[in-house]
Amino acid sequence: MAYITIADLRAEGVSAVTYPDPVVQDAIDFAQETVETVTLKYFEARTETRYYDGTGHELLPLDMPIITLTAVEWQQFGSSDWVVRTLTDFKPYNRVPQDHYYPKLAIFRTSSYDIESRTFGYFPEGTLNIRVTGQWGWLEKDASGNLVTPRQIKKACKILAVAWLDQIGDGSLLAVLRSYGLIEEKTDRHSYKLNAGLTQGGQTGIPIVDMLLSKYITLSEVVFV
Repeated sequence: MAYITIADLRAEGVSAVTYPDPVVQDAIDFAQETVETVTLKYFEARTETRYYDGTGHELLPLDMPIITLTAVEWQQFGSSDWVVRTLTDFKPYNRVPQDHYYPKLAIFRTSSYDIESRTFGYFPEGTLNIRVTGQWGWLEKDASGNLVTPRQIKKACKILAVAWLDQIGDGSLLAVLRSYGLIEEKTDRHSYKLNAGLTQGGQTGIPIVDMLLSKYITLSEVVFV
């Protein structure tokens, strides 16, 4: 599912005559891929299983905000069989937005937690020996309390899509870019050249986009002592 739609870009002034739907959709796909590459996050609810190194502690840092938890499994010894854990023995930190910058899973102390785990209530230490299944994604709440793609991500996608479209058009979309706060451009009459950061998959090179995306780039590494 795309963070923005063709209709969103049409509303911003992207001409259906100059830019047919397949071309616009390709630009949208490019913009979304760029956002996810830069942030190492995605901004819609996706169900998947993610693997982590066991910490030997009660907390397991996650690299993506978790929405709902559906399964926790681990290998207790090296390449031993995966053991399905009792779901009620865990608590996901999934508050929106409080836990976005430090999502984690915690052992929930119940009467059985120290009997069930050989590490007495800790995630067994290991390499990619913990797998967590659930719904994941960096979302925000709308006015009705529904979880949706953040508005700033939608805006960044619009700008990136317009920048990409302008490479195949007559340069008229530069006016749209300027309205978004572009403060640097390279032009030859009406052409616009993408910054190297955008074409090489790093930071985009468009200042307003880099500013919008910076808040979604997090450091998930936690050192336990």
